[in-house]
Parts: sequence; structure tokens; C-alpha cells
Amino acid sequence: MAPGSLYLTNLFYTSDKPQASRHTLPQEIANHLFFTFIDNEAGDGTVSLASELRHEAQEEATRLYGYEKSHMDILTTPEMLKTVNGLLDSVR
Repeated sequence: MAPGSLYLTNLFYTSDKPQASRHTLPQEIANHLFFTFIDNEAGDGTVSLASELRHEAQEEATRLYGYEKSHMDILTTPEMLKTVNGLLDSVR
């Protein structure tokens, strides 16, 4: 997930050309952006904040959720699990 990589570009645009069209999620899909970071580092130990918080992703996000955790620790964080479960319950 290198900043500026072709992979990240293709998530948001039809090509890597300057005039490329944007890919966006349908408006009826709520997009909640979860990201992690480690204090005094530029990311979560695996993925950089530049990749996690790309401006296109933030623009589409219904809400952002940041956790001071490592890339893997987030998977067992009670607060995050409660939030995810609450979001899932809201659409059931």
C-alpha cells in the first residue's frame, strides 16, 4: 500500500492518467473508514497514514474512526469491535 502506487490509484481512478475518471461508491452505501496509527510514527507499523487516509477515501467516508493501535492490534480492540458491531446492527 505504497503512497502513489498504481494499486491505490486504481482504487479511486479508471487509470493513472491525469484526466482519468473517478471511481466512487454508490451514494446509498455508507463507507466508514477505520485507520490505525502508532504515536510518533507515520502509520501503524505496516501501512503509512498517507495510504490509510488518502484524501479520496476521506471525501467518500461517512465517518472516520482512528485508533492508536498497531496494524494487527486493531482486530482485538474492544472499542473498535463495539463500533463495527453497532454499524452492522444498524443495517440488519
